[in-house]
Amino acid sequence: MLPNLTSLVWHSLFQEFKNRAGYSLLSFLMTLGVIVFFGTEYFFMWTSPFISLESARPRAFLCMDLTEPMTIQLWVYLFTTALTLVPYSIYQFFAFAGPSLYKKDWDDQVNQMMFFVLSLYIAWGVSYLYFFPKMCAFFFNFEQKEALIPIILEPRISSFLSFLINALAYEFLFFLLFFSFLNLIRYKQISIYPYRRIVAFFNLFFAALLSPPDLLTQSVLFSFFLICYEILLIYGLYIKKRKSYRI
Repeated sequence: MLPNLTSLVWHSLFQEFKNRAGYSLLSFLMTLGVIVFFGTEYFFMWTSPFISLESARPRAFLCMDLTEPMTIQLWVYLFTTALTLVPYSIYQFFAFAGPSLYKKDWDDQVNQMMFFVLSLYIAWGVSYLYFFPKMCAFFFNFEQKEALIPIILEPRISSFLSFLINALAYEFLFFLLFFSFLNLIRYKQISIYPYRRIVAFFNLFFAALLSPPDLLTQSVLFSFFLICYEILLIYGLYIKKRKSYRI
């Protein structure tokens, strides 16, 4: 009786996994088809932070290999599809793993994941709309159009997209680290109260290291890091106070 029950459980798990994988693959193909159909618009969306609207001369990207225009566009389509399907993939994961969780754990994990994804998307949107155009405008300042030997900025498309994706990846790692600290503070595995001055110094150092030599951008970045640290402090005090009330 027990072996039959075990085989039935494994069969149900395999069937559920196969269904979820099939739904995910079908969604990926359909989303990829839509993105390829509107490929020009999506490609413009990824490269628009580089465009200087004040410039009368149109900007251009360079390709060094014969197949580079095709491969870079396919790469953009695949990456855009993957980013678009992140919420759906999270839903499929929780739909598969949800029956093995208690309701309290389920609500807790879902709320944390939703808050993490929403915060990450907001940060990506702010970077895309504000910081990336500012950084491109900063690099435009080094052009010398009227010089005896003109210097015109028209970068290679692959290098620009690599720079953009790396910046988004660093933001993802930052938010992953931030939410990991939230969980560590929640379960009393770390204490950050004694390191306030040290953290402020390193915030200033990283702001100067990661931002262009612009006082406004450095101040915004330093304030952002400092606010994140203060949020961790407030969250730690809230957890400590709530647990003291329970006692």
